[in-house]
Amino acid sequence: MSESLIALTEGSGKNVSTQQVSINSQTVEIERSTMGVGIVTLPGTADIEEEDTPGTYPVDVIDLQGRYYIVLKSTFDADDSSAVFRFVFYDSENTVIGLSEEIAIDNSQESDGSGRYYGIPIVFANVFCAKSLKIKLISITGDITIFVGVC
Repeated sequence: MSESLIALTEGSGKNVSTQQVSINSQTVEIERSTMGVGIVTLPGTADIEEEDTPGTYPVDVIDLQGRYYIVLKSTFDADDSSAVFRFVFYDSENTVIGLSEEIAIDNSQESDGSGRYYGIPIVFANVFCAKSLKIKLISITGDITIFVGVC
């Protein structure tokens, strides 16, 4: 293949993370990927809503969208509530890969303005290359709402 038949063009504007590659008059766009670089996207509705019972949640797995970092936002019903959980990781066939170590969610004791209290955010790396996850609540005082985002 001759080098004269290959062209590489940097993205511009909002597409700075893409490149266009042309080979033999065929042009494709390639997105550059750097683990952990990006903006977290939290869901519009909670993945776990005001739960006060240990167990594995939600019913359906949470898709990690091929992202590296998992960001967990939580709120509690009282300023002295807390929780301990483990991530349950699944592969592309929804088979359990394994569980994380136990992780404590501490309470910030700061109100979100709606009568709930922010938990300290959790950031966890998807080193298992899992496709999806669930959250296994080990212990909980009060109730907890959890949003899972990825970046």
